[in-house]
Amino acid sequence: MTASILSVLQAKKMFIAYYGRPADAEGLEYWSNRIEEEGASVVADAFGASEEFSANYGHLGITELISGLYQQLFGRTADEDGLDYYVREVLMGRFSVPNVALAIIDGIPIGSDDETTVANRVLVADYLMDNMPESVFRLDILDDVTSNFSTVNEAYALLDSERNDDFPSAITTSGSLLDNGQVSGIIEFDGDDDWFGISLQASNRYTFDLVSTDNNSGLTESRLAILDDQGNVLITESSGAGNDIALPYTPSADGNYFISVRGVDDALGSYRVESSFVDAVQQSAISTVTPIRIAIDDSKEELESFQTQFDFGEEVVPDVEIAVLADIGLPSSDQYLVI
Repeated sequence: MTASILSVLQAKKMFIAYYGRPADAEGLEYWSNRIEEEGASVVADAFGASEEFSANYGHLGITELISGLYQQLFGRTADEDGLDYYVREVLMGRFSVPNVALAIIDGIPIGSDDETTVANRVLVADYLMDNMPESVFRLDILDDVTSNFSTVNEAYALLDSERNDDFPSAITTSGSLLDNGQVSGIIEFDGDDDWFGISLQASNRYTFDLVSTDNNSGLTESRLAILDDQGNVLITESSGAGNDIALPYTPSADGNYFISVRGVDDALGSYRVESSFVDAVQQSAISTVTPIRIAIDDSKEELESFQTQFDFGEEVVPDVEIAVLADIGLPSSDQYLVI
């Protein structure tokens, strides 16, 4: 059956009152039809018995419950008269705990700021449900919507920016990063989380560098994470103010992974992610370090003379690097040459 406009509107208001969020399309259709068939009071009992409602309010006393419902519906603290009235009605048994939210909805004065606030929140909830993909479904989008219609336009603009996000936080993201490559992006809004797909090989040692790219509008505080192919976090690192991140990672299996970038403490701005790696064969060669005792007299001058025969720290023969370990507190005859 198709629910009436009034039943649909009642369901939208109940989602806001009981859950503090917009309805999802499937839930709205289901509960609108239930209201049409059974009445709002029966459905209110079901809302009040739900896990989501219990998680938000099950641990609260009646005063705290009603205060929370006022905040979710109207975005304000409950006035003393209203709070006293609904607390008394519940205590006297005229309203059940699950039904008190419905009573508050039905008791909104016509033409009041509270009525306008709820109407504005319904508008924003509709816009989100009609225009936004599930991957960017914002549960907190109603928090700043008031009786002032400018807050509706601000919520629309925020949702539009998220819908047009450059790299969404989803396994379907268009963002990608290559081995020894780099990619740039922008954290554009609070909660923005940019994902980049990358193929990694087991046992290779990777390093991912997250760099702020602009002194004035760069991402100053950030979090860099590596995710598996389902988007589960494997390893993460956060930066302090003004600091970049270098995140090393050695995967245990070949496969597709994701790099996740987001701001910390509402930080926004541009950034660049760079990837580099050393493969397993190179790691094996690099890890082989052979100390050799050098045959030089004890004099410091002879050791220094020997050292100057080489370009310190540079390759002097293919794949061999020579360095003198000097000034480490040993007699000159015990200095070592590392090959």
